[in-house]
Amino acid sequence: MDKNKHAHAEPLEPLLSVAAVCAILDAGRSALYGFMASGALPYVKLGDRRLIEPAELRRFVAERRVQLNDDGPLARGPSVRSLPGDDGVAGRDRA
Repeated sequence: MDKNKHAHAEPLEPLLSVAAVCAILDAGRSALYGFMASGALPYVKLGDRRLIEPAELRRFVAERRVQLNDDGPLARGPSVRSLPGDDGVAGRDRA
């Protein structure tokens, strides 16, 4: 095998622990494990640990970004639920 075959490969970013991702997303462990179990958030398994690649976390967040127009949300991510009486626009008075 050629020693230089991988010499120009991009260095890996440090993998993120479940605790670190929970802190970044301000989410609970059970919610995060649910996203991983459903396949929405891929992970790397090392022994008993589950680690998330930063690029996968960025993709996960981008897929759930809410697009807004002047009247409120255009689209919601798959994990966002509406509450009864929620018109999707925060901060407006309901007259």
